[in-house]
Amino acid sequence: MRRPKAWLSWSTGKDSAWALHEVRARGEVEVVALLTTLNSAHQRVAMHAVREALLDAQVETLGLPVIKIPIPPNCVNAVYDLGRPRHNHLRGPKAVESRVCRAHI
Repeated sequence: MRRPKAWLSWSTGKDSAWALHEVRARGEVEVVALLTTLNSAHQRVAMHAVREALLDAQVETLGLPVIKIPIPPNCVNAVYDLGRPRHNHLRGPKAVESRVCRAHI
């Protein structure tokens, strides 16, 4: 049975790790990449201000690629929303049918 491919929203925190664990355990979708936003001025994950180097170490350990969306400091929702659609055009092995976040678990 082919499982739908999905990106998982990744904040670098424990809730994201738990969500990935649960999604993998359920087996309903195949997580093919993690998706996160980075503060473009400070190279830190926007949600928790974790350094990009730690993010890179996490994804290397997890064996998943990460899609990094740069956003400006003090980003408003209108700008944030503009960053997401440009990644929806990915095709081939990176094409996805779904996006998972902790709220879905």
